[in-house]
Amino acid sequence: MFHWNEFEPQKKALRTISLFSQAHRRDTCNKIMPSYIDIDTGEESGWRSRLRAIKPRRLTLTRTVYASFLVIAFLVALFLREGLFGFFDNVPFGQDVKNWFLSSVLSRVQGKYAVYRVCFGCFCYYLLFAFLASRLFCVGDRVRLYIQNKWFIVKLPLFTLFMIIPFFIPDVFLYGFAWFSLVMACIFIIVQLIILIDFSFSSAEWFRAKGDDSSYGFWDYLMLAIAFLFYVLAVAFVIVEFVFFGAGADCHLNRFFISFTVVAAVISTIIAMVLKRGIYPTGLIFLYTAFLCWSALTSDPSKACNSLGDFSQQGGTNSTASSIITIVISVLITVFAIVRSAISTGLSFSSFFTMSRHPDDNKSTNNDDDEEVDENDQDDDAKRAECSELFYAHVVFMFSSCYMSCVLANWDILSMQDEQWYVDHSLAAMWVKIATQWVCMGIFGWALIAPKVLKRYRDFDY
Repeated sequence: MFHWNEFEPQKKALRTISLFSQAHRRDTCNKIMPSYIDIDTGEESGWRSRLRAIKPRRLTLTRTVYASFLVIAFLVALFLREGLFGFFDNVPFGQDVKNWFLSSVLSRVQGKYAVYRVCFGCFCYYLLFAFLASRLFCVGDRVRLYIQNKWFIVKLPLFTLFMIIPFFIPDVFLYGFAWFSLVMACIFIIVQLIILIDFSFSSAEWFRAKGDDSSYGFWDYLMLAIAFLFYVLAVAFVIVEFVFFGAGADCHLNRFFISFTVVAAVISTIIAMVLKRGIYPTGLIFLYTAFLCWSALTSDPSKACNSLGDFSQQGGTNSTASSIITIVISVLITVFAIVRSAISTGLSFSSFFTMSRHPDDNKSTNNDDDEEVDENDQDDDAKRAECSELFYAHVVFMFSSCYMSCVLANWDILSMQDEQWYVDHSLAAMWVKIATQWVCMGIFGWALIAPKVLKRYRDFDY
């Protein structure tokens, strides 16, 4: 029988990878007690108690509004990348005026250059508000929080201004930003994978916590049914991949990618069952890696091995749909992570960027002279914590902007021409997604076996 904290070893293994491990303490009943719970008083202390005082609904609403700006930037970049020239071909004004407009104006907003300009403006927008939310902006916490949560009617025109200004920047600068975006996007992918894998264990732990520890109940069967659904959907992905991407006689590489996905899933399932870790996390990761494989194969520029690709004209609809789905899933994972950090006492998204806890967490709350904290001081601490959470949210959106630019530009920054292009159709895009899949498999495999392999050297509560 599994215990409610059965997935704690895997979560701690993930924290080892991402360098945000926390110490844990035990009480006399040998139950896991997080380090932000005082053993003697049983009360939350330090930085985590301030997070409790944050208003989750307001924080969630604020982050959602800022996330909507990222969605707007994506739609603008996609429109400029694909449909702008075809739109102006049908405009009925004079030919001379149209030729002048196309040569002098649209030459600066065509193709990949337009994508990088929009994403650079989006990056600078979030950079500005990250600065305003940080303590580098030398004003009080109340003022910083007021700036973040108010004046959205002004922030929308400001966002529009940030979208326009980059179109006056020389093209040479965009080449450097493209390389910068590539580095930021790779970091974002790794963090995104860690979040997803941690979610697989955390959600399974949530199901077990809902159920009865002594016997299998409704929640156990529900988790088993969802895990079975994950496997069914993943197998369906694999079948579709073999039919549309591996049927050709020369598609050996595609068949290898698909077979590797299946073999890795089988091995992970066997390991999870042998170590009694359950099949729910494995099923979720199998489904995600199968999707990554499908997304990578749709980016294959080979016409013989990509029967779903539309190579008849620029910007095929199927490849565009693949790009949109990839972006949407990444944005959903990001939004989930930052929203969850506001309402959960577990893993917060800011933990991915802080190596250690806040200094206040190291202060002892069990002094001889217990002092009551003034309500105003508690309110100030809560506002400071909320500003910190918003700062990390803006940092995440900065990474997301760079990731978005790389996806829409085919992960290809060496050839900044637009002679003939297909959205998300390139060998670079395919290999980036395959590499992402392999990294995901590696991190998840390590999370499964680390508690067993390293139990002599590190306490995983295994």
